[in-house]
Amino acid sequence: MMTLKLNLSIRGIFMALLAPQQKSKKIPISLRFDELLLTQIKSYNEWAGIERIDHFIEQAARFVLEKDKDWQKKSEKFSSGETQNQS
Repeated sequence: MMTLKLNLSIRGIFMALLAPQQKSKKIPISLRFDELLLTQIKSYNEWAGIERIDHFIEQAARFVLEKDKDWQKKSEKFSSGETQNQS
């Protein structure tokens, strides 16, 4: 009887949440992170094949802005021309 072993990595089974990076104008900024969090981000980027940490940060920020219902309501007010002082 012949046994066939499959070598499947976790990345081969699961798909990363982040989308491929798109070209856009970038503005340099400086950030400070908790050491453990930064280590986890770097590990995730390596696993997901993400070359630059700024891509991870952009995607994480987009995710929060898209999912936060309270922010969506507030940002609709900005888009409609209402001022920030109005609630």
